[in-house]
Amino acid sequence: MRWLIVGLVALAAAGWHSAARADNRVALVVGNGAYRATTPLANPLNDARDMAAALKSAGFTVVEAFDAGKPAFDRALRTFADSLAAADVALFFYAGHGLQVGTQNYLVPVDAKLERERDLEFEAVRLDFVLRQMEIDREGRTSIVILDACRDNPLSRNLARSMGTRSTAIGKGLAAASTGLGTFIVYSTQPGNVALDGDGRNSPFTSALVRHMNVKGRNLPALMIEVRKDVVSATSGRQVPWDHSALTTDFYFSRDAGTASLPPSPGPSLDLAALQERLRQLEEEAKQRAVRAKEPQVDVALLQERVNRFEQEARQREQAAKRKSATLDLADMAGRWSGTYSYSSGTQQPVNFSMTLNVSSGTCAGRIEEPNTFGNPSSKFLYANITCALEQTAPLPTLVVNKTYDGTGGVNHSIVYRGSVAADGRLVTGTWRTGTLSGPFHLRRQDP
Repeated sequence: MRWLIVGLVALAAAGWHSAARADNRVALVVGNGAYRATTPLANPLNDARDMAAALKSAGFTVVEAFDAGKPAFDRALRTFADSLAAADVALFFYAGHGLQVGTQNYLVPVDAKLERERDLEFEAVRLDFVLRQMEIDREGRTSIVILDACRDNPLSRNLARSMGTRSTAIGKGLAAASTGLGTFIVYSTQPGNVALDGDGRNSPFTSALVRHMNVKGRNLPALMIEVRKDVVSATSGRQVPWDHSALTTDFYFSRDAGTASLPPSPGPSLDLAALQERLRQLEEEAKQRAVRAKEPQVDVALLQERVNRFEQEARQREQAAKRKSATLDLADMAGRWSGTYSYSSGTQQPVNFSMTLNVSSGTCAGRIEEPNTFGNPSSKFLYANITCALEQTAPLPTLVVNKTYDGTGGVNHSIVYRGSVAADGRLVTGTWRTGTLSGPFHLRRQDP
């Protein structure tokens, strides 16, 4: 009887764990370090392998691409894309070189040379393309993008020389990417900054991330707060991980609360008092280094204040979103918006536009301005008049925008946009359609 009871308990526990991970989780993990046309990176291969192992432990089916040239990168991305329609959770992790050109982010395979501007589309992988694959037919489902790709990139300097006066379009690090509803995007450092490759087995960012993924019962935003603290401490404030969330549900790498503790860290303690003490030590060390090397002082205390402020703002945004989701109405849509629409065929470049909505006495109208990409070339911009309505659908309201071009550039047809409004009223994601053409679009509020 005792053995029967033990067996039943074991079966029940196994069933509970299986139910906790019943969602279908898929991931693509890419680690590129063995670059052929520039200085290799030491850690991305280790970062990717350790991340793949951690994701497998968290119930993900993982597609791996290590030191991938462009053909291997494309094959892995296609395999990943083919699995996305059935995925409840999709995750993309990239470690290696990346760069931004004209606000577009590119991930760099190991065989890229990037000697000319036209090489970008053939030799690199556009991040927007990866994000679009993760959004198609998955509206509202969870997508997680993690980029340890802001390392200093000599290839961007080669490209800048070939572009001449247009080289100002090449930015430092990566640009902030537009995210769809249900997406959580993580940068190893703030957009426009350069991350560190690290002196040990892993980069400071991936080392902290893999450690905290093992902590049970911690959701993704809370996990990133702990990762940020560790990286700020490990880099003496030179690197601050960044994230942007449009999640509509909680995500946990492991839901089992209270059954495991954080593994021992070779670095400082993670409790607040210990972190403050460590930051004070780092500030003193930074001052001493500045005296010896005549370098600018690193204001670690200011960075700690910023981290604390980020955490407080994140909590305030979450609370405000919860309050606002129950009361969102048409008047909340009024204001200035920036948007991007693209084509489902993928044959044409995405188009950025600006939109102003005015709401008065329950009526919504406005104006759109966008670059002329298909009208008479004598006009640089196209203009459209719009009307809109807000439908109270579940789980999120739906914004409907009817757009009619005003004839500028010989364009006068109409387009209908339908998209889900995020709980805080600042992001709209959905699909546009006119005739046989359609595609995804995003709107982001520009007002404070």
